[in-house]
Amino acid sequence: MPLTAAVLVLLSAALHACWNAGVKAHPDPEAATVGLVAGAAGFSTLAAIAAQNPWPPAGAWPWIVVCGVVEALYFATLTRALARLPLGAAYAVSRGGGQLVTWPISVLWFGERAGFASLASAATVVVGLFLRARPPLSTSGLAWALACALTIGTYPLTYQVALATGAPPFVLFSLSLLLSLPLQFVALGAGRFTRVRTAATLRPVLLLVGAAACAASFLLFLAALGLDGAGRTSALRNVSVVFATLLGAAQGELLDRTAVISAGLITLGAIGIAIA
Repeated sequence: MPLTAAVLVLLSAALHACWNAGVKAHPDPEAATVGLVAGAAGFSTLAAIAAQNPWPPAGAWPWIVVCGVVEALYFATLTRALARLPLGAAYAVSRGGGQLVTWPISVLWFGERAGFASLASAATVVVGLFLRARPPLSTSGLAWALACALTIGTYPLTYQVALATGAPPFVLFSLSLLLSLPLQFVALGAGRFTRVRTAATLRPVLLLVGAAACAASFLLFLAALGLDGAGRTSALRNVSVVFATLLGAAQGELLDRTAVISAGLITLGAIGIAIA
């Protein structure tokens, strides 16, 4: 992996864990995320204008729409997992599980390397995931985290194809978020207007900072994705599990031996896949 790509991914990982922790700290994570995504779309649009990104070509639009749908599913499943699980557990299960989706597809579809070291690293992720996904965690929370893992495993691949079809990175992310918003809003169910308005007025600074961190995190990841393959970049980004575990402890979550070992194994496995 190029050094520039590695640095971009690590910065992205830290920011990603931070905005997830912000969502977890909000009384209504699901409604708060709608406001956060709207803000992130705004920041991404400003970045696209500043970077003078051109309008996407016609051939990129089908994949931009796919990215938007995947983003909507990602945010919907993530917030439901965060509402039911500790931050560290939700993050470890979703990110570790997502890597197990991304890596084999990137090998089969994009021809990224797969050898003994990659297989051993993937097995390490599985062990770390198994350790973190044990009772007494909420069954429904784990189900949402695993559903989130499917979207996490999918979106690096859809974004990579969209970038390959000529979609400029900042415009791509901005449009994906904007397309995802209506779906996220509908998913809130009854009382959605009141919930979103209350969430925005209850913690406005939290949402604003979270939106900036969300936008910066994904834009840095897209920049790295343009320099290296989806499997390696998404793998290295999973070192954010360590950041999330520490942030969860700062929020009062129990940091026991199992949590530390699980985060360490998922991180080691992710790094192993990235450098294999």
